[in-house]
Amino acid sequence: MRNRIYEITANSFRNLRFLTRLFLSENNISRIDTGAFNGLSGLHWLFLNDNKMQTLEPGIFLGLEDLYWLDLRNNEIRDLQEGECLNDLKSLVWLDLEGNDIRSLNARSFAGNTSLTVLILRNNSIKSMEKNSFTSLGTLVELDLSHNQISHLPDGIFDGLHSLEILRLRNNPLISLPVDVFRGLENLVDLDLAEVIIGNINVNMFQSLGRLEKVAFSKFEYCRYAPHVRTCTPRSDGISSFENLLKNVILRVFVWTIGIITSVGNLGVLVSRAFMKAENKVHTVVVINLCTADFLMGIYLLIIGTHDVKYRDNYNQHALEWTNGVTCKVSGLLAMISSEVSVLTLMFISLERYFIIVYPYSFQRIKTRRAIMVLACIWLFGTLLAVVPIIPVEYFGNFYGSNGVCFPLHLHEPRLRGWEYSVVVFLGINTTAFIAIVLSYTGMFLSIRRTRRAAAQCGMKGDMTYAKRFFFVILTDSLCWLPIAILKVMSLCNFIISETLYGWIIVFVLPINSALNPILYTLSTTSFAVWFMRQLKRGKLNTSGCYNGRKVDMSESRGHLQVKSKMAA
Repeated sequence: MRNRIYEITANSFRNLRFLTRLFLSENNISRIDTGAFNGLSGLHWLFLNDNKMQTLEPGIFLGLEDLYWLDLRNNEIRDLQEGECLNDLKSLVWLDLEGNDIRSLNARSFAGNTSLTVLILRNNSIKSMEKNSFTSLGTLVELDLSHNQISHLPDGIFDGLHSLEILRLRNNPLISLPVDVFRGLENLVDLDLAEVIIGNINVNMFQSLGRLEKVAFSKFEYCRYAPHVRTCTPRSDGISSFENLLKNVILRVFVWTIGIITSVGNLGVLVSRAFMKAENKVHTVVVINLCTADFLMGIYLLIIGTHDVKYRDNYNQHALEWTNGVTCKVSGLLAMISSEVSVLTLMFISLERYFIIVYPYSFQRIKTRRAIMVLACIWLFGTLLAVVPIIPVEYFGNFYGSNGVCFPLHLHEPRLRGWEYSVVVFLGINTTAFIAIVLSYTGMFLSIRRTRRAAAQCGMKGDMTYAKRFFFVILTDSLCWLPIAILKVMSLCNFIISETLYGWIIVFVLPINSALNPILYTLSTTSFAVWFMRQLKRGKLNTSGCYNGRKVDMSESRGHLQVKSKMAA
């Protein structure tokens, strides 16, 4: 090893009949003459790795009848010469050709090596293989074809490999596999398909592999197509894991916490609005619609949390059923409708307020009937956006079932089926709405500030009140849509989005608007505070019995409650 040998001539080792291992690696060998290894009848291991061999001429391995292990790694071999040079190695068990420049394989490449158990062709330039390339290798236990240029596997390419236990196809430009490509591999235990995109993947590809214990895919969601396999990698997509729909405790806690807060908060607003006396009917109608949309987001989160509990510690066995099922599609549909109707309603609120405040004389306040028509259009448009991906066309594929939480942000796979539609919705429509909201509230604040100062009012404190309120409205929208827009752009620019971050976006960031909207648009308003205090006062009076013989009259003056009691007539 590590000399300057560049050539091995005939009969160079003819007197070394007891030699069992020969190390010639890391030299400059580019030529081996016919009969170079004559006399090495007892040789078992031959290491020729890291040399400069370009071809394997017929006859160079004559005399090596008992050779067990041949290492030809990291040479420059392009042509196996129809396997003629390997035909002399009748006892060869291990053949390592990693790191060469082999371009193709045919039925004669290894036809004479019927005792091979390990064949390593990793990191070559193989582009084509004939159907019967490995048919004669009935004893083969491990076959490594990873890191090549294979774009197509012929039907029946692995026929006859009944003893094969390990098959590696990692990092090949395959875009699909024949449905029965693994037919006859009943003893396969370890399958490596990492970094391979399988566009036509389905459960039938792996059903016949009854002994398969370990499989490596490029995408976590592929694991659902091999539910009987004990170990599947990658083990998570940032949201789900092999065992659980929601991979960690924090996600599980938050999905229930935010789901309950969102559902209860919006339902409470809907109930309270039904009993509150509406001074501005348009605003009430808009807020009711907003809360209804946000309430759907809470229902969506509770559905995900419920199924996480249902599939706890056993998710992969049910993943295919879940992601292809009606419940997943319906929950994704609810989340999409909630998301789009909510953001479009917020934009409508912002624009309506903007024109009323900035142009109070030229803009006529919108009437209730027209507001209802606008909101109906928003619901129709939002529902249409959510329903279109369910249409059974090839373009969308399983749009909502691309991940365990059934929401199609596609951050981890920016070029998944239907990605253009996802970009239009979440980057186009929602970003436009967000910009409109920010500009509207900024314009409102500047107009109010200018008007107050023109009226010679001491407006610093009042300006701060408006500024704080508008700031929190913009902040909540920013916390929700700005991270999603930024990450969406980054994913399209081929930045790798952290798996953990993706989980947080879906479970925590996406619903933040739905959870906080009841506070911003109802619970923090003066009208709600007045109504709530009135109900609280009535409850106290009713409990204490102080109202006996009296008539209670409550009226609002300058934002404070005044309780006037009059003696009954």
